[in-house]
Amino acid sequence: MTVEKILVDEFDILKNGDQYAIGLDIDDGPIFEADLMYDGRNCAILTRNDEKAFLLTNINPDARQILKKLDSIVIIERIKGEVSNVYEVELRHVENIPYPDTFQEDVNKMLDDLKDEIGEDEFNELMRAIAHEYKKSKK
Repeated sequence: MTVEKILVDEFDILKNGDQYAIGLDIDDGPIFEADLMYDGRNCAILTRNDEKAFLLTNINPDARQILKKLDSIVIIERIKGEVSNVYEVELRHVENIPYPDTFQEDVNKMLDDLKDEIGEDEFNELMRAIAHEYKKSKK
């Protein structure tokens, strides 16, 4: 049996108390078996019903540190913003997922695209405002 591979670059890592969850848009029916593999880098692989493997890419560095410490995580599947499935999976820590870690390059491209779209002066003002709000949140 061949496992279908699906690239997922939009998902949320959520925290509720001490519990963490990954929320993603999957319209894939009932869940019978699932697990999540993670190597501590750029991506994780959610295998669902031994039929589909969802490659979650561009995990940010803060989330990477959290995922490295977990033994399990809750998966929240959504269809058009509505929760369709919620289940807990074992987080299997593996040696290496053969996928390039392009997080920094992707962030740099996104920032360059934003700067091109809104102009350098407005971009710089936006970055100052973000830094200011970040510093306020740390107090």
